[in-house]
Amino acid sequence: MITTALILCVSCDKNVHDNFGGIYGKVTDLNSGTPIHNASVTLSPTGQNVLTNSDGFYEFVKLESQQYTVSVQHVEYVADSRLITVRPREESELVNFLLLRK
Repeated sequence: MITTALILCVSCDKNVHDNFGGIYGKVTDLNSGTPIHNASVTLSPTGQNVLTNSDGFYEFVKLESQQYTVSVQHVEYVADSRLITVRPREESELVNFLLLRK
């Protein structure tokens, strides 16, 4: 009986995770191709915000299926944004940004 309960819980847990997606990508300089460190990446409508790492990468995980606006800002670059649709049970959406220096 305990074994059955564990199997059911694991099965339920898997279904819950299948309902989420993600968005990830890299922010680079348009002209040089170098990664942009500490760019602010904001996800709307959730308001989540992350900074790019030293390689220019960012990631948002466990996102509900819907449309999001991903916005990128850095003090030395022109801001950019994209409208992205996250779908459940699919690969995370790759959204790279090439920013133009001001």
